[in-house]
Amino acid sequence: MSSIFIKTWSCSCGYRQDCEPTQENADLHFNSDRNFPVNSLKAGECPACALKGQHGMLDKEVDPAKKSKMSFMDVAEHAAFLAALEADGPHQVSDGAEERDETPVEISRRVDKELEKLEGLSASEKAKARTDLLTGQPRKIQTNRMRDEFPHERKLRIERVKNELSPLTAQQIAELRAKHEDV
Repeated sequence: MSSIFIKTWSCSCGYRQDCEPTQENADLHFNSDRNFPVNSLKAGECPACALKGQHGMLDKEVDPAKKSKMSFMDVAEHAAFLAALEADGPHQVSDGAEERDETPVEISRRVDKELEKLEGLSASEKAKARTDLLTGQPRKIQTNRMRDEFPHERKLRIERVKNELSPLTAQQIAELRAKHEDV
């Protein structure tokens, strides 16, 4: 998967956006939005600050660590990804919860933790408490039962991934870079 840093504007309050802070974009994304309570946002004004009644300004981000990133796959990467996906074996999936008794190791760990909480006891009192805790009823443990996915589940998972990903041609990548890449 390839990635590029895209043009990003940020405010000192921590807000970042990847569309240029023009009046046209402020009107489109904020002022015309009925769910955004501020409808008088000006070009370059920070929408997060405007919500707080402050007037922060958006500046072009120069720190690469703070810039937004766009990721994409070209046709060759997409084909290799799908081949690896097809070659990958079945995944583990949850088959529901099951209840079981604690194992002796789990009981011992639990008892040790409970004894650590008891302070001010003599050695004989601690030994009696340990015996009482060890001989008590084991607790029930809820665990997630896992299994390999069935062939039809694997097929559905792979189809879902295929439908979510679409490769970009060299021309589409060039257009994205020209429009969004911040060099």
